[in-house]
Amino acid sequence: MFAKMKAKKRLMDAFKFADIRRSYSYDGKTRYVYPKIHDVEINYEKQCLRYVFTLADGIDPEHLKKSLWVFRQMFGENIDLNGKLKRF
Repeated sequence: MFAKMKAKKRLMDAFKFADIRRSYSYDGKTRYVYPKIHDVEINYEKQCLRYVFTLADGIDPEHLKKSLWVFRQMFGENIDLNGKLKRF
């Protein structure tokens, strides 16, 4: 359980570093909506980690693909980013 929470935080950090978010202002304050993480699967035998997340409405999926370098820096060269429109 703790390992999944730590992995989730690393993905959220990647979203923040890559500026993958939607912002809106309310009462003079700026708020941010980040992609929603649905599942984190850790496979210790294969030494791999799988995330399932959806982008918030208004976030361009091309921005996510252009920011692949951030994910490679954080998770290593063997990252594979699969998905379309919202679900990755």
